[in-house]
Amino acid sequence: MNERADQALAERLERLAGHDVEGDWADVRRRAELAASGRRRSRRGRLVAIVAALLAVAVAAPALGLHEPILRFFEGEPAPEQVVKGFATLDDGAPIPEWRTGVIAGETRKVMEAYFADKLHTLFVAPTKYGGLCEQWSRAGGGCDRLGTVPLSISWGRSGSIPAGSDGLPDLDKYPPDYIEGFAHSKWVDRVEIRFEDGAVVRPDVVWVGAPIDAGFFAYDVPREHLRLGHRISAVVALDVDGNLVTEDTGGSEGVLPVPPVDALVDAKEKSLEIPTANGSATIWTAPTRYEGRCLWLDLEGKLSSLGRCSPKGYEHDGGIATRFLPTRDDALLFASVSPRVGLVVLRFAGGENATVEPHEGLVLYEIPAAHFTEGQRLAEVVFKDRSGAEITRFPVTTGGGPRAACYAPVPLPAGVDCK
Repeated sequence: MNERADQALAERLERLAGHDVEGDWADVRRRAELAASGRRRSRRGRLVAIVAALLAVAVAAPALGLHEPILRFFEGEPAPEQVVKGFATLDDGAPIPEWRTGVIAGETRKVMEAYFADKLHTLFVAPTKYGGLCEQWSRAGGGCDRLGTVPLSISWGRSGSIPAGSDGLPDLDKYPPDYIEGFAHSKWVDRVEIRFEDGAVVRPDVVWVGAPIDAGFFAYDVPREHLRLGHRISAVVALDVDGNLVTEDTGGSEGVLPVPPVDALVDAKEKSLEIPTANGSATIWTAPTRYEGRCLWLDLEGKLSSLGRCSPKGYEHDGGIATRFLPTRDDALLFASVSPRVGLVVLRFAGGENATVEPHEGLVLYEIPAAHFTEGQRLAEVVFKDRSGAEITRFPVTTGGGPRAACYAPVPLPAGVDCK
């Protein structure tokens, strides 16, 4: 989604939550497009599996390969009218079909309650017409997996205001998330674990919900002792019925993702695109996941670089365009993942020269010549066109600011800057 669409949807989710919304919509977006506990035995950590859950009759677990009761979704308590109306507005103003959730607002149900961030929260869930779900916590965040293919979705939350650090920005390192909530799709995930830096492991109490949702929901209030350095959450991990890792969420940025991604079935990797460069051959590898998704990474003469998070099935392009620059020691590579309607990518340089690249299976990899790193010759914008030559969109190129600006701009990598 673009920034304007994100903001509009975030505002509607905030109205839906009612009040005290403290969610991070950038995180909601990642979960949507793309998405605990071993509870503390205290008042704050007590997870209440709704007894709209008591209304929900347990059915045979083998239907979804689980070992826990499953709640029959349509036997759950219908959501209040104002909540239904809120869900019904989620697709208002979505500019393209790929950004519409397809939520079936009239089928929204109350699924569970949980006490976290010093408040009792209620979770409402609705199916989508594409086989997925939208979920919203009262007084907290929410999101959508419209296709039902996101294996694990985690929201990392902070219950209070965060003082600014020396740079004037919120000091997130000093004040780690003190609660998480999320869901896992039962098609691929049998159990969820919360793993800590000190080696402790906790399994959340998951409320598994049957068709058409087919997912388990959980919340976790992080104990005080696990907010200290060396004891914090290191990852939330999804495992299949055989104990294999399906995926994990470390709560970190894309800049620290492992390469190859932990989701990737590396033994099944394939070479998708290869180009010669001044520093040797550059190869984009792709590999499947246990949840029918796809992982990408770059190999430049043995040096591996992340190309972002692995994509669940159906979200590989999602009607959008993703670009990034990968600095080398003396030039930079342009990488783009584009929707099938993009047929041509045009690079326009400040001196008036243009270069064109045709996507290969939705992927673009291009070495920006060293001559275009001098003043007056730098890359000015990237234009995306359809197969008829009509412009779809364009992105101006700026170098940004800060000590790691070179990691995200088309400039040679300065000495001493590490963009791993």
